[in-house]
Amino acid sequence: MGKSKNKRFKSSKPCPTGLQSVNDADKELELSRTECIPVSLLEKLQSPSESERECGCTTIAGVVSQPGAIQVLMKQNIVKILAPLMLDPHLPVRLQAAGALRNLSVDGGPEICEEMVKKDVLTPLVTLIQQYHGGMIPSDMNQTNGIEIEDQKKILTESVHLLLNLCESSELAVSTFNKDGLVTVLAQYIHMSSQGMELPLAVAQCLHIVTEDNAELGRVCREMQLQSSLETLLCQPVESPQAVLLHAYVTGILVNIMCNQINLASSEVITAVVKSVSEVLSTEPLRIIQCLISQSNEVRKQIQDAENIVAAQQVCLEIITNLCCSEDDGWEDMNSESGSSDEEANVSMDTEENQDLVVPFHVPKEVHSAFVNFKIVDKVLQTAEPLSLEYVQATNTMPGGTKLVRRFEELHIRGMLCMNNLVSSLDVETLGGSERICTMWQGLLQVARSQHSIETKDILESVTSAMRAVVQKLAEAKSTKFSEGNETDLQLLYEMAQFCQWSEVRVNAIRIVCTIGCLLAKNTEPHPLLKDIGLFLIGVVCKDCDLLVTAEALDSIFDVFCEDHLDPIVREINLVDRLKQVVPAFKSKINGNKKNLGEHYPIISTAKTNLVRFIRYKSSCH
Repeated sequence: MGKSKNKRFKSSKPCPTGLQSVNDADKELELSRTECIPVSLLEKLQSPSESERECGCTTIAGVVSQPGAIQVLMKQNIVKILAPLMLDPHLPVRLQAAGALRNLSVDGGPEICEEMVKKDVLTPLVTLIQQYHGGMIPSDMNQTNGIEIEDQKKILTESVHLLLNLCESSELAVSTFNKDGLVTVLAQYIHMSSQGMELPLAVAQCLHIVTEDNAELGRVCREMQLQSSLETLLCQPVESPQAVLLHAYVTGILVNIMCNQINLASSEVITAVVKSVSEVLSTEPLRIIQCLISQSNEVRKQIQDAENIVAAQQVCLEIITNLCCSEDDGWEDMNSESGSSDEEANVSMDTEENQDLVVPFHVPKEVHSAFVNFKIVDKVLQTAEPLSLEYVQATNTMPGGTKLVRRFEELHIRGMLCMNNLVSSLDVETLGGSERICTMWQGLLQVARSQHSIETKDILESVTSAMRAVVQKLAEAKSTKFSEGNETDLQLLYEMAQFCQWSEVRVNAIRIVCTIGCLLAKNTEPHPLLKDIGLFLIGVVCKDCDLLVTAEALDSIFDVFCEDHLDPIVREINLVDRLKQVVPAFKSKINGNKKNLGEHYPIISTAKTNLVRFIRYKSSCH
């Protein structure tokens, strides 16, 4: 799902006087990281002194971000040493141990998370979380000895953050979550927002992660009637950016536990989900930035508020994207290498069968109605707008502002990807008619032309994906936009397909050109732009080294030039002879790379078959 890991744990408790400071320990570890962990640090973690154990955990929490430190720590089996300390009789040690392991999971990334699971960090972690089943005081801590309930919240919060990081990276962690029934422990804490938001947010994010594509857990959640409990939460007022984020996670959990069978949900549930999404997307994080620029007070808090809103909107964009896809969307399994030879294949040249139109998604009627009622299209388009240069420059100068700018960029990318699905799944009228869709096209072109987009793969891939959906919708609307002459638009696409370093973007640009070409080809009088389109496509076929890109360009040629009335252009650009020259090298390249083509093999193999058929068909017509 592309979720980002949680903020790193920071200790609020200094080491007792007389013990090594964190800074000194950092320096010691930095000097020795190519060899081993200082013996003194390992001894602290296993010391009979509660203060030394606590200090040792605090030191580890502070050094894991240093270059090379994690590799050294893992070699010294730090997980096996730290993990049992989550069950230490001394609560501050529990807190620091859980925080150190959480930091390790964040800075180490998915690979280290997998390694932590292999080293059995889950056994003490699950045991710790299960102790909170009956409430905030663990069963082995009936005598709190004056420890405040807030400390218990902090321990559980750190533990949940660690758990969600592990579950995001490890299927075994998710399986353990299911097997040990942790949902029944955690679900009770999602309602505790009146006592502070940190724990409910951690729990909600964790449940949002583990319920995704988890049919077994979805069944358990339905049996424990978690759905109605979540619906009640969505009815509560949203009074802060943290509450906005909580609403987003709760909405995501609600959708997840339906196991993508939203069409079976009641209209009331669908309305509640889409209404919640609408409310989150209506919250404008830009207003917070505007306040920051004009007032510059409480900067860190407002930056965090903006981050929470942006994160919430990212979750909601993902929900909309998923609601646009029915569970049976997708292609049939075409990975079998068996089948007919080129000569035996019976590939029709019929335009309706071969034009590569975007595969339509299926939106249930109730979801469609809710999208319309809550103006979801307008709100998604707002998130797809990039942050202006003025705001980028102003925000980058603030403490933590650079990170916020990155969050906005992620929101922009997700907004365009969501726009892709939304445009593909809704009819022309729901999207606002042909003129509105043309306006979308112009806006996307402007984004695609920006220097920042050209230099950023994720942005360029997402914007060309959205452009591909929009141009297809214009084709469905039988728009005359492109027949009026749009050489400038096409030139941008030509340059992308020829010079962009990322094959995914080149493929998108080619298919956009193909759709425009198919629109122009419908006229019995050949359009002047078709000659340029043909020369562009055959140029890609002859020059691009990527087999998938070549295959997409070939498919586009077949789609655009299959009709007989375009044969004059086919002859003018010498298309058939140039394709004949391509055949031997294309076949040889496929045979030499067959084992490495993976999921792309069916597309490439089909293009090879159709290439032979297209040449034969067009040759017989001349």
